[in-house]
Amino acid sequence: MLEIGAGRGSLPKPWREQVRSYLAADVSEAMVRCIRPGPPSQSRAVFSGEAMPIRDGSVDVILSGLGDPYNTSDFWRECARCLAPDGEVIWTTPSFIWASRWRALSHEPAQAARFELIDGSIEYLKSIVLPAEAQARLVAAAGLRITEIVEVPARRARPIPRKVSQVLSDSEALVVGYRIGIHHT
Repeated sequence: MLEIGAGRGSLPKPWREQVRSYLAADVSEAMVRCIRPGPPSQSRAVFSGEAMPIRDGSVDVILSGLGDPYNTSDFWRECARCLAPDGEVIWTTPSFIWASRWRALSHEPAQAARFELIDGSIEYLKSIVLPAEAQARLVAAAGLRITEIVEVPARRARPIPRKVSQVLSDSEALVVGYRIGIHHT
């Protein structure tokens, strides 16, 4: 299993005992140092999801939580290249409805997320959040196909952050999860 954009590591506990090999990767060396302990087979690496130093067809599962910073054609081509024939990508992103409404309300750029750092400074980082149809086209262009979409409603976030409740009802999607596999013809 390969986790891209691992941050502190998000491998669910039940999976930790079942995973034969787990590589947690992030583009930030500082984040890689913060990755929580995982299964005994865990290793860590610093690299971008858009240029993975991974053997072709060698990964059974690519996991990526909130993968909007690298939702690019390069990332999806790399996923297609690295996935084993029956492998899959489990990928989540903020919902398009939430991201587009919030960014319009707060006058933020359409493809950037605003972060306030510890020192109070503001950073805008790349955040490409697409409607489901456009996401499907981006994934398909890399030779992959979406096999399942799961929408997580805002009510699942407790307490609901103000920036969410300002633009979403309880039943609207806050996060969207995708299962993606290789498109076999």
